[in-house]
Amino acid sequence: MASGTGDRPRVVYSLPLGARRITRDWLPGGTAPSARRLAEVRQHLSQLLEAVPGLPQAEPGGRVLACSKTFEQLARLAAAQGKTPRAGRQLALPQLRTSVSLLAAAGPSHRSKLPGISRHRAEQSLAGALIAQALMEACGAKNVEICPWSTREGLLLERLGVPHTTAGHPRAH
Repeated sequence: MASGTGDRPRVVYSLPLGARRITRDWLPGGTAPSARRLAEVRQHLSQLLEAVPGLPQAEPGGRVLACSKTFEQLARLAAAQGKTPRAGRQLALPQLRTSVSLLAAAGPSHRSKLPGISRHRAEQSLAGALIAQALMEACGAKNVEICPWSTREGLLLERLGVPHTTAGHPRAH
């Protein structure tokens, strides 16, 4: 997670919030055996994020980008559930909440048949959706723009429209 303006981040965090890790530690087999377990996972994620000093907050009029396969798949799933202005390129928090409910109600084999959810990521898709929701809520992001590229610095900066220079020198493509 990073926050900043232009090509200079103000803060950068690497958090122990991977979908694979949360699935392994909290949702074995990719399922939540009960509503209570789902609530426990949500609370764990919330507590982890509350403990982060200076967690970036979405700014009015600012852009929030999500650069991960998890967010990309969730945006495609949300787009398939209803009409969205930028289907698959944007994810709104209410859509994400609906997707979390859909994923929690389905097992991994059924999830892999849902639009946007790959067979390879079906087991960890519930954890990924819970993490995405927790991040958006903790950061006050009502919407995220999906960046279909890797989080490599150059590609992210290109998506933001930052000129291709670093320390006064053109950046190689």
